[in-house]
Amino acid sequence: MQNRQVARDRRHRRVRKKVRGTAARPRLAVFRSNKHIYAQVIEDVSGTTLASASTVEKSFDGASGTVAAAKQVGKLVGERAKSAGVATVVFDRGGNRYHGRVAGIADGAREAGLTL
Repeated sequence: MQNRQVARDRRHRRVRKKVRGTAARPRLAVFRSNKHIYAQVIEDVSGTTLASASTVEKSFDGASGTVAAAKQVGKLVGERAKSAGVATVVFDRGGNRYHGRVAGIADGAREAGLTL
């Protein structure tokens, strides 16, 4: 169990060396826990979060640990990012595999009109 977390942290650090969110193209960061999933659009130069969404929000309804829920969160963060003036983002999968709920966030954001 501990080795899996260490490996994920190592992958995340390795990816974050290359993935940077600028003002023109902010970073869509994903965090996945066992119960919930979180997504943020971050502009790394100033260190500000432009938009965020998660399954913890009171407005969210339904099961929170499914691919459908992740897709719904991706769509919500995409809509909020579009209203904040963001059209394209760089995807930061947070050291997780691009599969299941992480891919669901990306699909939902694409459906909302973001370019990944």
